[in-house]
Amino acid sequence: MSQLTDEELMRKVQGGYMVEGPEDMTEGYRKALRVQLTVQADTELMSAPSYWMAARYAPSTNTQVSA
Repeated sequence: MSQLTDEELMRKVQGGYMVEGPEDMTEGYRKALRVQLTVQADTELMSAPSYWMAARYAPSTNTQVSA
């Protein structure tokens, strides 16, 4: 875990710093990231059935590329 405070990390990120691994994160950042990724994954899983019928009849990637 990073020795930075949440405020210091926020300033660095606003200045263009990229958080690339756990050693760059504060505990607060890590918790917020986990919540965001969980919500995103849940949304993807819940929306998949609604696309199933359309996806079954969509052209294959091979057809799209070769056309």
